[in-house]
Amino acid sequence: MGTRVTRWFLLCLAFLFNSQQTYAAQLTPLKVVYSSLSASESPLWVAKEDGIFEKHGLLVAPVFIEGGTRSMAAMLGGDAPVGVVGGSSPILARMRGADTIILAGVFNTMPFSLVVMPTIRTSKDLKDKKIAISTFGSSSDLAARMAIEHLGLKPVQDVAILQIGTGSTRVAAMASGSVHGTVVEFDNLPVIKKLGYHVLLDLSTLGIEYQHVVVASTESFVRSYPRIIDPFMRAWAEGMRFYQNNKEASKRAIAKYSKIKDAEGLEFIYNSYSRIFPTTPYPTTKGIQTIVASLQRGPGMKEIPPENFADVSWLKKLEAEGFFK
Repeated sequence: MGTRVTRWFLLCLAFLFNSQQTYAAQLTPLKVVYSSLSASESPLWVAKEDGIFEKHGLLVAPVFIEGGTRSMAAMLGGDAPVGVVGGSSPILARMRGADTIILAGVFNTMPFSLVVMPTIRTSKDLKDKKIAISTFGSSSDLAARMAIEHLGLKPVQDVAILQIGTGSTRVAAMASGSVHGTVVEFDNLPVIKKLGYHVLLDLSTLGIEYQHVVVASTESFVRSYPRIIDPFMRAWAEGMRFYQNNKEASKRAIAKYSKIKDAEGLEFIYNSYSRIFPTTPYPTTKGIQTIVASLQRGPGMKEIPPENFADVSWLKKLEAEGFFK
């Protein structure tokens, strides 16, 4: 009797294992790069953790590659043909001749703050100091330059800009004294304040329309694989809606990917991003133009109308179907 039960149990396990393998084989694999550990990337994490991509027939593998510049290299190289990245990265790549295209606008404002050491109280105190960013050409780079200019100073000339890495790495650089400030998103503010640093300028209060985080790909991939882009965009939009309606599950996803464990901090981060989620994730022409105007023109960089950086046809299709109601 015992032998029969054991055999029956093993057969059930084998059946379940084979069923899972068969199910996985039916899904279309897709690597999606994300360039930050900030919760601004959280719709991707939520859609992955709660099975939304699988529901739409995709086996998505999120791949973290730090900084927009490096993530663009992965996208253009075909390693991860879809990305959740800072808006400046695909815009700059397109101006340099790449076929990058924005498919959705995740956040259309700038959730950055310039945080500095306690001894820096005014813009005058900031002169001749060092500010940390992730990488040159990234959203944090543009945010730092905008903050410095808003304070009446000149980036590089008056305030040095150093590429250091992720938000937590930049905070560590401040703690070691190697830099005097940095720009961070909502995610790092709870830790920053506990360490005694303070906000010199909150960019989110300036009314700047800015294409902060986007879903991007290349025109060649979108053209060649509409059967992947269509379900991805559906899952992405559903992930955004899930985030707004499921606080606890979303906080668990944020904790897993960002490595933030502090309950109070997670609550602050979730609520902060919830306030700036767009009703429909259209990129904004003005937000794109803000980035274009901030980028330094270099040899071979193309003049491109702001509306030509985005393909909103996939979102229009979803809206026509009543997806955003």
